[in-house]
Amino acid sequence: MKKFLLPVMFLIFITTGCGTRLTCCNSMEDVKVALSGIWEKLDEPSESQFEYWFENDEGGLTELQYLESEDEYVMVDDETKVELVKSGNKYKIQHISADGPWISNIEFLDSKNLTLKTDGKIVHYVKTKI
Repeated sequence: MKKFLLPVMFLIFITTGCGTRLTCCNSMEDVKVALSGIWEKLDEPSESQFEYWFENDEGGLTELQYLESEDEYVMVDDETKVELVKSGNKYKIQHISADGPWISNIEFLDSKNLTLKTDGKIVHYVKTKI
């Protein structure tokens, strides 16, 4: 019995524990559509929001910050370029900014939730606008 369970458990881990969990997407274009929009960190208070956008094979990340005096979000950085990359069964976002490049692994993505892993740190986001 143990000889049977070990390979089955390993197979379940490989198919569910590795890779990106995308409940919304079957293609790179689907991932771009789901990722596009304004995202806010879920687990930590922040006055910033982040907008991913894709147009004509180009992608970008715009940081928006809430200004209480204006009672609205204003753009503070729109120079980060992004590129989606698929490696095996994982999707990654390559960011290129004035501060240098970094890569985030998409751990989970659906129409309203995003989980990114960057440099070992996992951050959860919720979509505020499409």
